[in-house]
Amino acid sequence: MKLVTGSSPLTPLLLLQIALTIACLAIAVFRPGIGDRFFSSIEDVLRRIAHRRLAPVLVVGILPLALRALLLPVYAVPTPSVHDEYGYLLQADTFASGRLTNPTPPSPRHFESIYILTKPTYNSQYQPAQGMLLAFGTWLANLPWLGVLLSMGLLAALFYWMLCAWLSRVWALVGALLAIFQYGVLSYWMNSYFGGSIPAIGGTLVLGALPRLRAHARAREAVLCAIGIVILMNSRPVEGALLLCVSAGALFYWVFIQRLVPFDVSCRRVFGPIAAIVILGAGFDLYYNYRVTGKPTEMPYMLSRNLYGTVQGYFFEKPYYVKTAMPGDIRMEYEKQLENHARRNSSRGLALATGGKIRTFWNFYLGPALTIPLLLCPFIWRGPNMGIVAVSLVLVGFENLTFHAYQPHYTAPVAGLVLLMVVLGFERLRRLRSAGLFLSRTLPIVCALGLLIPMSGRFIQSELPQHFSGLAHFWASEFQSTWPREQLRAQLLNEGGKDLVFVRYRYPEHNLDNEWVFNRANLDEAKIIWARELDSESNLRLIERFPGRRIWLGEPDLRPPRIGPYPPAIAAPLEPVKSMISR
Repeated sequence: MKLVTGSSPLTPLLLLQIALTIACLAIAVFRPGIGDRFFSSIEDVLRRIAHRRLAPVLVVGILPLALRALLLPVYAVPTPSVHDEYGYLLQADTFASGRLTNPTPPSPRHFESIYILTKPTYNSQYQPAQGMLLAFGTWLANLPWLGVLLSMGLLAALFYWMLCAWLSRVWALVGALLAIFQYGVLSYWMNSYFGGSIPAIGGTLVLGALPRLRAHARAREAVLCAIGIVILMNSRPVEGALLLCVSAGALFYWVFIQRLVPFDVSCRRVFGPIAAIVILGAGFDLYYNYRVTGKPTEMPYMLSRNLYGTVQGYFFEKPYYVKTAMPGDIRMEYEKQLENHARRNSSRGLALATGGKIRTFWNFYLGPALTIPLLLCPFIWRGPNMGIVAVSLVLVGFENLTFHAYQPHYTAPVAGLVLLMVVLGFERLRRLRSAGLFLSRTLPIVCALGLLIPMSGRFIQSELPQHFSGLAHFWASEFQSTWPREQLRAQLLNEGGKDLVFVRYRYPEHNLDNEWVFNRANLDEAKIIWARELDSESNLRLIERFPGRRIWLGEPDLRPPRIGPYPPAIAAPLEPVKSMISR
C-alpha cells in the first residue's frame, strides 16, 4: 500500500506479488531456461538504449511523467489530505506570491492549525525546499502538483546519472527503471504534496558526485555535490548534515591519506566550490529562519515545537513537555505523540515500533521481488567506494530507526544507495548459473507488474461485469480517494462568490486526520477562508474583518461531514441555500 505511509497491511496486490516471486523461484529451480529468447530480446533493447548518449536519460526521465499523465483520465490531479501537505501548499502560495513568509493574520487564534505558525509570522513549520518545488508548479501553470510531477522525472534521470558512477550504463538503466516501477508513478512521492523526490534529488546529487570527485576532482561535480547538500539542508536537514559529514570525510581521506589529488588542485576545484555554495546555502537558511521566526538560529520547526509540542525527536531524548495553551485538536495531536513515546519506552514497544518502520521501508522501497537480490548484500562489499555506501546507510538508517516516527521520505536522501544495493544484488545473482540468470530476468518483471496491474485495472474497472467486480481489490489500495474537506471545498467553489467557513470540532470524538483549518497565504484574496470557531464576539469580529462573504459552519466530525449556513443570530443574513453534505 504505497499511499499509506504508516502501517502497511497485506493487500491483495502485495499477496499477488509474493505469489509471483515464489513462482519465479520455483521455475528457476526446475525450468530455468524457459523464455530465454524472449528475455534476450528485452536485454538487447536495453543495451541499445544504454549505449546511446542521451537516450537513457530521456527514457527514464520521461517514462514516469508519461505513465502518470496516461492515468489522468481515471486518476486525476491529487487533492491534499494530510496536515503536512497543507503546510507545504501554504509555503508554495507564499513563495509564488514573491514572499518568504506572511504577516500574522487578523485574529490569529482563528487560524491556528497543526504544523502551521501564526506568530510572529504566518507560515508552515517546514523547511522551504518542498514549498519552492510546489511554487514552481504554481508559477508554471497555477498547478502546484506540476512541480511534483516534473521532480519525479528529474529524480529518475538523476538515479541513472548516479548509478553510472558505480555501475555500467546498462545496469544503471535497469536501476532507474526499477525505481520507476516500484515508487515512481503510484507512490505518495508522485501523488501528494509532501512527497520525497526533493530530498532524494539532493541525496542522489551528493552520492553521484562523490565517486566522480575521487576519479577526476572536477569543479562540476563539486558544484553538484554542494547543490545536493543545500537541497538536503532545506528539506531533510539532519540527513543532509549526515551526508555532509560523509562527503567531507571521504574527500579528506582521498586528499590527505591516499593523496589521490594534489592539495592545491583539490582546494581550487573541490573544497573551494563546495564551501562557497554550502556557506551561501547556510546564509539563506539563517535569513529564512529570521524572516519566519524572528531569530536566525531558530528554525520554524523548533518554534512550532516550543509552542505546540513535538514530544521528542528521538527515542533517546527526554520528552519535551509543553504547558502553553493550544487549541483542543493540536493538544490532542501532542498528547497522542506523548502516549506513543511512553509506549515505546518498553522493550516490547520499541521492538514493535522498529519492526513497523522496517516493514514500511520494505514495502515502499523493495517489496517481494527486490528482496531476493538484496539477500546477496554480503557478497558485494569489496567494490570501490563501497565504504561511502556502508557509512551513509548506517548513519541514515540509525537516524531513521531512532526518530520518533517514520515515513519513506525520511530515507529518501539515500534512496539511490538502496537502489544501488538492489542492482548490485541483481548483478551478483546473474552469475549464479542458469537459475540466477532466470531470476535476474524475471524478478524485475514482477516489479513492473506491480505497477502495470493497478494501472490497467483502473482503466477497466468501470467496464468490469458485476461478477468480476472483486478484482478491483487488487488495485484499490494503490489509489488515493478524495478527502471530505476537498469535496466540500469543490462544492463551495462551484457556488461562486467568496465564503468564510467557521470550523467546529467536536471533542473527544474529533478525528485528528480530518483537519479543516488550512488556508492560502493571502486571506483577503482567498475565495474560501477556513477559520476555527471561537466565542461569538471573536467570530463577529472576524466576520466584520472579511465583509461581503457568505458565512458557513463546517462540522468535520459529523457523519457524514457537513457544511451549512451559520446560525443567523451570529452571521450576517444569508441567501437561502441548501446545506451541503459529502456523499
